[in-house]
Amino acid sequence: MNLDDFEQHIEPAILKRGRDYYKSGAVVSLREMGDGVYQAEVRGSETYTVDVELDGQGGVAYTVCDCPYNLGAHCKHQAAALLALRALKEGKAEGGQTKAMRGGTAKPRPASREKNSLRADITELLGGQNKEDPIRLVCEIASEHTEIARRIKPRLGARDAKDEVRNAAALIRACVKRNADQDGFVDYDRMGDALAGADQVLDGARELADAEQPLRAAALALCAIREVTVLLDGSDDSDGYVGDTVECAFDLIRKAACAQSLSPVEREKLFELLSGESALPVYRNESEKRLALLQACAELVLHEPALRARLEETLTSMRDAIKRSAWDREYFEEQLEMIRYRMIEKLDGEDRAAAFIRERLGYSKFRQIAIESAIGSGAYAEAVGLALAGEEQDQDKPGIITRWKEYRFQAYRLAGNIEELRKLAVDFILGGSFPHYHELKKTYGTAEWLNIYPGVIRSLEDAQRTGLSVYADILIEEGEKQKLLEYVERDASRVTRFYRHLLPEHRDAVFAIFRRYIELAAQRAGTRNDYKTVCAIIRNLKKAGGREQAEAVRRALAEKYPKKPAFLDELSRV
Repeated sequence: MNLDDFEQHIEPAILKRGRDYYKSGAVVSLREMGDGVYQAEVRGSETYTVDVELDGQGGVAYTVCDCPYNLGAHCKHQAAALLALRALKEGKAEGGQTKAMRGGTAKPRPASREKNSLRADITELLGGQNKEDPIRLVCEIASEHTEIARRIKPRLGARDAKDEVRNAAALIRACVKRNADQDGFVDYDRMGDALAGADQVLDGARELADAEQPLRAAALALCAIREVTVLLDGSDDSDGYVGDTVECAFDLIRKAACAQSLSPVEREKLFELLSGESALPVYRNESEKRLALLQACAELVLHEPALRARLEETLTSMRDAIKRSAWDREYFEEQLEMIRYRMIEKLDGEDRAAAFIRERLGYSKFRQIAIESAIGSGAYAEAVGLALAGEEQDQDKPGIITRWKEYRFQAYRLAGNIEELRKLAVDFILGGSFPHYHELKKTYGTAEWLNIYPGVIRSLEDAQRTGLSVYADILIEEGEKQKLLEYVERDASRVTRFYRHLLPEHRDAVFAIFRRYIELAAQRAGTRNDYKTVCAIIRNLKKAGGREQAEAVRRALAEKYPKKPAFLDELSRV
């Protein structure tokens, strides 16, 4: 697959979730680690690392994520990272960042800049009026527009906190209802307007947070999450607005939990509010939201240790419940244990935290922490042992196994264990990793390498891995043009990607492969888009220097397919 068509290789449900992550700003960083090698950090309930290697022609040679997902070849974090990488490659980036890398701040709704400008103008106008005139004007407008009245009521008409939340829920529901069809479905082009009520509620929550009223701010943010989750379940959120809204609400909740202005009584109330919310049926299939609520509870515990026993009880009951029902049980259990670990690390000290990790090495996150700790302290043999045990334990999770091998490779390099480093590098190369070819090459001198790399090529051939892009990358790297020509001849479609590396030595052979590829594509063509693809290949032949050959094949196709007017039309444009 490549950056242009990877969507065709990812399950639709996974792709949709990945697109939601990308559009909501979950790709918090995207770095180029080497030539064609990228690493992205994607934030969900945890921050996961996605590695991507490109083959120089836009092909995705290798990608892996360290999340626990093992039900398919790709996860939502990889899908989000690939979307971000494509945006970066296509130049849809500012200052080296794609839109998805800004993280934590929702993208503006359509026309938000215009609204901000209007707000500034109105503020200036009202500043010059006496108090009675604006009040009279607002009353007149509200009497004519019920929606504006609904927006005013939650901000000014609440008698107490419960009333404030009820009014907020009514506003959110009214906006959703007005933009939904008769079955309650909201189409993607109406989603921004449908969420206007939730935006208003969150604006009010921010004002409360700024006024050092975090408990009321959190209650409104919870209301927004709950209502949006229920009302817009199954609606078309192609632009990712729902994810933006929910993430902004959780940001407010996290800030409320960390607020220094909270009294012990308020912390207890907020704890009860969050833990009670996490147990609601609406979140039964929303594990990431439940985890985010419990993580906020843990933040409260760090400031108020007296709440710890109650959170432990909640975590235990939730773990018992998911053992019976949740399809993603292992992942959810791991996240619950990570919440416990953070409390132990902060409240019980390093020794207890280290023991807690050792007792939970069956979870990949804890094994990762243990390996990184060993590497950080120079205990490379221990790190290798932990990684090897992880490879044995996680045989059914190829993405996780690759992560353990990466750690083992790092430990070998830092320990100066060249022999084991070389063996593992070859293993990675056979799996399709070109960066590890460069790592292997660094361990040899120039003269010695001339005797080594042919063996690596033979290993790929013997293992029948020549279909991997790393095979062609190595041939190009080492100038093996004859082998590259044989590689392209086995699949004529490869010629458009590799012809530049075969010229001028194999000019006639390249032109012959182009002609074969064009004729095969023409035989299969049946739609206007297919015909355009054939003509694009002919143009590539012209770029390769085969202008006469391109004209000859164009004429031959026109004579062969005289009853395909759409094809003839496209051929006339070449």
